[in-house]
Amino acid sequence: MKSYFRFLSRNKLYAIIEAFGLAFSLGFVILLVAYAKAEFSTGRSIKDADKIYLLGTGDMFGMTLDTPVEFFHQLPEIESWTRISNGMLSDVVVGDDYYSISSVFVDSTFFQLFDYRLTGSNRQQVLKSEDEVLVSESFARKAFGQENALGKKIKVGDEYYTISGVVEDFGRNDLFSETDVFFSIKKAYNYYQRMDNFGNTQTFLTLKPNAAPEKVADKLLEKYLEYWPEFYAKDGGEGAMIWGSTLTRFDDVYFSSLERYGTLKGGNKTLVQILLIVALVLLVSACFNYVNLSIALTGKRAKEMTMRRVLGERTNGVLWRYFLEALSFAAICFLTGSVIAYMFRPMFERWLSTSIPLLPDLQLVTIAVIALLVISLVSSILPAMFVLHFKPVDVVKGSFQLKNKMVFSKVFIVAQNVISMCLIAVAITMTLQIHHLLTLPLGYQTENLIFIEAWDIGYNSDRQEILRQRLLSLPQVEAVGKAGSLPFRSSSNGLVDAQGSKSWIYYSSMDTTAFRLLGFQITERFCDATDSLCYIDQDTQKRYNISASHLSIDGNQAESTGEVVMRPRYKVCGVVENYRNGIGNYAPKFEDGHNVIQLVGENGWSWCQIVKISGNKSEALAAVKKACCAVTKELIGYPKDMTCTFLDDVIKDALVKERNTMHLVLCFMILSIMISALGLFAISVNYSEQHSKEIAICKIMGATVKESIWRLSWRFILLSLIAVVIAIPICVKAMGYYLQDFYYRIDFPWWVILLSACITILIVILSILGQTMRIANKNPIDGIRTE
Repeated sequence: MKSYFRFLSRNKLYAIIEAFGLAFSLGFVILLVAYAKAEFSTGRSIKDADKIYLLGTGDMFGMTLDTPVEFFHQLPEIESWTRISNGMLSDVVVGDDYYSISSVFVDSTFFQLFDYRLTGSNRQQVLKSEDEVLVSESFARKAFGQENALGKKIKVGDEYYTISGVVEDFGRNDLFSETDVFFSIKKAYNYYQRMDNFGNTQTFLTLKPNAAPEKVADKLLEKYLEYWPEFYAKDGGEGAMIWGSTLTRFDDVYFSSLERYGTLKGGNKTLVQILLIVALVLLVSACFNYVNLSIALTGKRAKEMTMRRVLGERTNGVLWRYFLEALSFAAICFLTGSVIAYMFRPMFERWLSTSIPLLPDLQLVTIAVIALLVISLVSSILPAMFVLHFKPVDVVKGSFQLKNKMVFSKVFIVAQNVISMCLIAVAITMTLQIHHLLTLPLGYQTENLIFIEAWDIGYNSDRQEILRQRLLSLPQVEAVGKAGSLPFRSSSNGLVDAQGSKSWIYYSSMDTTAFRLLGFQITERFCDATDSLCYIDQDTQKRYNISASHLSIDGNQAESTGEVVMRPRYKVCGVVENYRNGIGNYAPKFEDGHNVIQLVGENGWSWCQIVKISGNKSEALAAVKKACCAVTKELIGYPKDMTCTFLDDVIKDALVKERNTMHLVLCFMILSIMISALGLFAISVNYSEQHSKEIAICKIMGATVKESIWRLSWRFILLSLIAVVIAIPICVKAMGYYLQDFYYRIDFPWWVILLSACITILIVILSILGQTMRIANKNPIDGIRTE
């Protein structure tokens, strides 16, 4: 081993390049393997996770609050069940202190089905009373410190609750989102209709032995169709909004494609797999670089290996020596990579919007040991076999170097350039797509507008007006409008015409001030805009044949007598230019969906406000936030920060996941380019040194510097061209795969492939240019003397 480290110290450039690529690649692999392990472990720590099922429709998890009460007694296959609903209570007062909390409503049987640690309360009798609550361990520490939380009172609104138990915190690998306070499911009836509000209540159930979940789901679907014949559909065809029936195993919920709301976490299995593949590709690239340089340097260790074999070292000894050397080098790189992983963890956690646990456990240690052994074996076997392929006499004659220079380097250089070009192409495509979404016309204005989520003070028009007047008193505020829903936070309503054809309305509601501030462009006005009248966009006008003689969008409506008749559902006062419903990567849920803006008067229902500001944006935002906090203290008794965001930032934040994925790929691309460029540089140094005498003789025979540069460079450029040809179909596939998930996507950018090829070739040229120019400009006499 001493001779190996002495060799590395004499060839510092090669050692640094090898260590840089391998250490950084291992660091990123450590991060992403830890992330993937945490993702794949989510929802699997619960006892009997493979025997618990989650109820859902055809496209989302959850049903109504009383779905199990209404139907489950009719299905003998169901053994037990429990519910958890999104909590509507978010403000708690303990003594004189205020806390913003996350809450849920749960059945008394919840902690019988799920074995979370529960202290201070009988698991069989929990939350039997509506005035009891459970709190998480973290909230108990935050609110009561070292005191025992059991029996303490907390105030929510005007009501007091007694803490009857403390629950262990929902952690990183739990399916449920972090929760501070658990209320009885009985409280949920104050906020949800028992057989409406689909998706807000999650029902978990177990089945009796030999019961088939698919058959149970089919039986439930029959019950749904009987109970909701007007709007529940068997499948998702013909614009159905609520349809189907599913039972999903608990340990499959996290990565399920079904939509979820509030209480359940969700992961993207495809993203995890792609990141793992990219990380492994980078690791393979770094290993290629290591093997490539090791083989290129075998000539410099040829005499040492020859002497060892002459002195009696067997083939197994040579193989074992190379393996131990590779293992020691990989171990050092792994330790360095671990430090790099800890350094880059905050950045990766921000990009992935989750925590990445790096505490080693038996499984991770086992994976690390196996990885080190595989890397060492792969990285050592080829150089060792390459040395053993030659006889000692070949080294003395110099034929070893002659054969070495053209064998394995070609394969590895091509592979590295293929990886680099593919990552460059995908990164450029991602950048173009994100820019396209950010600049996609919305059809309304966003500049200097602040969006305030004001539901904390209630939906009452008087309270919303108090906030509005307070905001108008600020010198930075020009105007304030109130809204119940907006194009980027709209609701959808079904509509059935006289022929039974179903369509959907994307519904926004706002006062005339908000309408003016958002700058919708009116193209046609039929009458004065007053309370309850609607503006529609041009596509909606065409769909429903709106004109001066027909100013309403009609639909079937059930009367109190039970008769279904056609009624004007939306009375139109004018038409605006087409505007976009939703933001970011939002795809319209219904093919036959159309935009409507309903105007509301002073007494209309609203939960948000639009504020037009002037002057310094930071100062204006700070003033608006301060005013909102002061109003909450006056109206609800304690200061609470409302969410106040510039509309421009709302648009940008809608693409945060896509941007973060782009940042990850850009990071991998930069690392890949650096590994490839440094590897090429090192190979060019070795290659140029081997051909120094040849270039010197050519120059003596009359060759120019340019001709000498070309003579040293053309093989590298040819290999990069071969890599480009191989990479083109891979780029097309990868770019198409990325773009297919976007509803508003750019046309396939064929020019990106050409640009990526040019960048790849340019990197190759720049990587080798300095060394080839040095050798080409070298005095021929010095070159011959060196040889």
